[in-house]
Amino acid sequence: MKTFSRLLSLMRPYWPVMAGAAFCGALTIASNVSLLGASAVLISSAALAPPVLQLYTLIVGVRFFGISRAFWRYVERYVTHDVTFRILKKLRVWFYRKIEPLAPANLQSYSSGRLFKQIVGDIENLQFFYLRVLVAPFIALVVLIGCVVFMLFFCPAAAGLLAALFFLSGVAVPLWVRRMTRGMAARQADRWERFHTQVVDLVLGLGELQVYDAMPQKREEIRAGLRAITGGQKKLFALDNLSACLIQYFSHIAMLGGVFFSVPLVAEGRLEGVFLTMCGLIMWAAFEAVTPLPLALTKLDEGLIAAGRLFALAGEPQADAELETAGGEPAAEDGPPQTAAHTVEPSTGVTQAAVEPAEPSAALRTLYAAAPPELVFEGVNFRYGPEEQFALQDLSFRLAPGGKIALAGPNGSGKSTIINLLLKFWPYAAGSLRVDGRELRDWPEDQVRDLLGVLNQDPYIFHTSIRENILLARPEAGVEEMEEASRRARLHDFVRSLPEGYETITGENGFKLSGGQRQRLALARIYLKNSPVLVLDEVEQGLDTLTGQEVWRNLRQWARNKSVITITHHLRDLSEMDEILVMLDGRIVERGNHASLLAQGGLYTRLAG
Repeated sequence: MKTFSRLLSLMRPYWPVMAGAAFCGALTIASNVSLLGASAVLISSAALAPPVLQLYTLIVGVRFFGISRAFWRYVERYVTHDVTFRILKKLRVWFYRKIEPLAPANLQSYSSGRLFKQIVGDIENLQFFYLRVLVAPFIALVVLIGCVVFMLFFCPAAAGLLAALFFLSGVAVPLWVRRMTRGMAARQADRWERFHTQVVDLVLGLGELQVYDAMPQKREEIRAGLRAITGGQKKLFALDNLSACLIQYFSHIAMLGGVFFSVPLVAEGRLEGVFLTMCGLIMWAAFEAVTPLPLALTKLDEGLIAAGRLFALAGEPQADAELETAGGEPAAEDGPPQTAAHTVEPSTGVTQAAVEPAEPSAALRTLYAAAPPELVFEGVNFRYGPEEQFALQDLSFRLAPGGKIALAGPNGSGKSTIINLLLKFWPYAAGSLRVDGRELRDWPEDQVRDLLGVLNQDPYIFHTSIRENILLARPEAGVEEMEEASRRARLHDFVRSLPEGYETITGENGFKLSGGQRQRLALARIYLKNSPVLVLDEVEQGLDTLTGQEVWRNLRQWARNKSVITITHHLRDLSEMDEILVMLDGRIVERGNHASLLAQGGLYTRLAG
């Protein structure tokens, strides 16, 4: 009921329009019923060969109901679909706003296939909740009342039969279908989730599957998943068809019953003979309103399951108003814009939101252009899960404004974890991490990430043009700024040699580029963003020795007034670092400058050798 009420809250601003659209749907069926009834009376009356003028009213009525049926159907479909798509847009915007700050820490237990299913499939599935679950029962009720009241004037017994068969078709049959399909919607959702996960694995791991000749096995897994989905769909369709047949059967009983109860009235002179066929056809045509009801209950279960997963992933909303206003026009506010900073309570893992004033990114770049901020790690502990080992233990160091620090150590020692903490991708469980004296958890994400220029070891290249990939760092940058950043990264000459230049499409994750070209494109982003603090993870990754040394030398010269944290396995170029931190198992085991660490003859010496 809680999920149901939250879905209804989305419709609250649109309920008058939805009610009007449902009423138009009822008028559509009423026009069809009236069309058949008027046609029956017209044909029966014409058989008696009366003057044409006596049939004029019936002729006009048949034309009117024929035209009105198409008109009301168009209005009902147009309005309901328009409102539904507006609600889905609102839900998509709200859902993205809720999950975007959760990545990646609170989404680690979700596979890519599951996220894809929920973000796309579950939200798309909710359109049936509004189109078929909410509107259909209202239409059926209005049609039932109208037809029963109308039939009371002609044949009360037929009206009673119509009400009874309407109850069987509109309540008993849907409840029976729902009982038979209980749990099937959830099982189908699980099957679709596994299928999407398998497809994502197939696409992303295609190269590995081909190398290890594992494609036949993966194809068979996908075929098995499709067979399970198809089997479930067949069962659902079979029950839907059976329910439709039962309703059609009841509609025929209603038509025969209408005629059966009307014949004695005609024989007794209490009902004109021209209305005999009308009673049967009206009883039969009214069941058009009942046909969608069994499917409505099935879609209700599917919609509630889909909505439940979405709400569970996004977390409980702070207020119903948050969901109601998502995706709408921004409210006028006084004062600076607000940005939600999300933190995770270490003991509970519950996401909390704190509202902080957000400064424009350009202002931040100007503010820290002269003096980068001070970064202080003090006794920081972190682990990726409550059952996991600590990835960082009692980590303490200080990066002074304009300072240069290198992080060295074997793989898995915790170096890259430091980047995740600085970017607020993960919350630190204990200790203090301060930026200019202010705890990192109190900084809004956009402000922190504006301060940092991060070069990942394996940067992601988007399937778009080289220009758009570079401008990702600063979309408002001009052409000259972008080209200057490319020159610094030694990318410009290569791009100019391409037939389409900066409009060249890079392909999925930059597959059209070599490893070195991808690395230089990522470096161009760093230059263009021009952040006061640089976090560089393996700058020379994918570059040949001479190019790597030149790129690193140019980068050091450009960043002489910036704060720099370097993560590298190439220990030959660290003599200019103010301090080198040697890490092992999440701890700092050695620290000092290049010469002093070599003199110690410890882990750093072994790594350098």
